[in-house]
Amino acid sequence: MDINKQKIELWIYSNLELVHLLKLMVLVVSTFIGAKLLEIPHGSWISGTCLVLNRPVVELGGVINRVSQRVSGTIFGAGMSLITLFWFPDNLLIHSLALGVAFPLFSIFIFKSNKYAYQVAILTMLIVLSIGDGWSYEAAYWRSINIAVGGVISVIFIFLLPIHAKKEWRFELSKCLLLISNLYEETLKGDQEDRQKLFEDNTDIITSVRKQRKIFPFVVKESSHFKSHKNEMEDVALRLRKLSGILELLASSVFHSDKGNHLITQLSSIHDKKEIIQSHLHKMSDELLHGYKVTENTEKLVWRSSKLELLKLNEQNLHQEAPLSPYSYIWLNNKFGEEVMKLEENLYILF
Repeated sequence: MDINKQKIELWIYSNLELVHLLKLMVLVVSTFIGAKLLEIPHGSWISGTCLVLNRPVVELGGVINRVSQRVSGTIFGAGMSLITLFWFPDNLLIHSLALGVAFPLFSIFIFKSNKYAYQVAILTMLIVLSIGDGWSYEAAYWRSINIAVGGVISVIFIFLLPIHAKKEWRFELSKCLLLISNLYEETLKGDQEDRQKLFEDNTDIITSVRKQRKIFPFVVKESSHFKSHKNEMEDVALRLRKLSGILELLASSVFHSDKGNHLITQLSSIHDKKEIIQSHLHKMSDELLHGYKVTENTEKLVWRSSKLELLKLNEQNLHQEAPLSPYSYIWLNNKFGEEVMKLEENLYILF
C-alpha cells in the first residue's frame, strides 16, 4: 500500500466521527442550497432525509437497507393518508381510526421484519393528516418524491466517499490488541500507582469489542469471504473478551493484595513468556494496521513451570494469604498465551 495513502486512511479511520461530521455537513448544506436554487416544493425534505439516513456513521452496505425502509414506509404512509383524505376529508374521527388501524397493519403484516419502515409510515401519516385539506395531496406527493430523492443522493454519496467496514474493523482490532498488550505489561509490573488507569484500559477493551461486534454485520455484507467465516469472526470477539477477563482477574488480585503483587512480579515462569506473548500481539496489530496479510503462527509456546519454584514459593508463603496461589498465576498466564495463539490462528484465516 502507498505510504501516503496509508497515512490518510489511518487518519480517517482514527478520526471517523470527525470525518463523518464533515461529510454530513457538506451533504446536508449542499442539498439544502440545491433545493432552494431549484425552487423544489418541500425541498427541505431532501436535506432532512440525507441527515436522518446518514446521522450515525454509516458503513458501506448499511445505508441501502435503511433507505429502502424509509422510502417504502413513506410511500405506504402517504398512500394510506391520501386514500383516507379522499374519502373522508376533515373527519377527525375517521382520521384517528385510520391511524389506529395503521399500527397493526404496518407493524404486523406489511413491515413485520422492518420496524423502522413501519415507524416511518406512521410518522408520514401523522404529518400528512395534520396538514389540512387542500395541501395534503400536494404535500404527500412532493414529500414522498423528495424523500426518495434524498435516499438516492445518500446512496450515491456513500459510494463516492465510502467507509469500508472491513477497514474500520481492522483499525479497531489493531487498536484493541495494543490495549491488551499494554494492559498485560502494566499488570505484570504490578505498579500500584497505575491501577486506576489499568482498570479504565480494561473498560476500553470491552468497549472496543462491543464496537467490533456492531461492525460485523456490515463486514459480512461487504465481503463473501467474511460471510463464509462468520464463526471465526465470533471467535475473535470471544477470544478478545477472554483475554480481557484474564487480565481483569490478574489485575484485581495484584492490586488488591500486596502478596499477590509480590508473587506476580517475581514469578520467572510468567516473565519468561511475556516478551514472546507481547511480540505476537504487536505483530498482529501491525499487520492489521498496515493492511498486510496476517502471517501464520509457527511458534509453539512450551510452558516449563518449575515444580521446585512452585514448592519453594508455597513454603515461603505458607503463613501469608494471597488471593491466588503461585500455580494459579502461572496457569492464568498460560491460558492468556494460549488464547493469543488461537486468536492469531483465527486472524490468519480471516485476513
